[in-house]
Amino acid sequence: MLVYCGSGVSETRRVRLVLQRKLAVRAASESLSKDPENVKAQYRRGVARKHTDLLKAAMSDFKNILRIDHQRHEAHAELAMAMELWAEGEGDETAFNTSKDEASASRGRSPQR
Repeated sequence: MLVYCGSGVSETRRVRLVLQRKLAVRAASESLSKDPENVKAQYRRGVARKHTDLLKAAMSDFKNILRIDHQRHEAHAELAMAMELWAEGEGDETAFNTSKDEASASRGRSPQR
């Protein structure tokens, strides 16, 4: 007989989701290193970053998408959600990893609210 502890199952699921999202960030970043204007990879990385509380990094991804193609409605929506969460005090930028495109813009500055 298998007995599950309610919180243990949900904690395991939460950890699995975080790991999947971190892997998604890594895979999208690798793809972007080969093709910096890959909107699909930029979007996937932005969504994964948003779900791992890297809101400033996610906002950067969505803004980059909109620079490439300002008609991307899903990027507008995700950017608005990330900005709202940031304004509410959400996000953990202590783990903020910049990509090459972000590094030149943020070099020498700490994330600001």
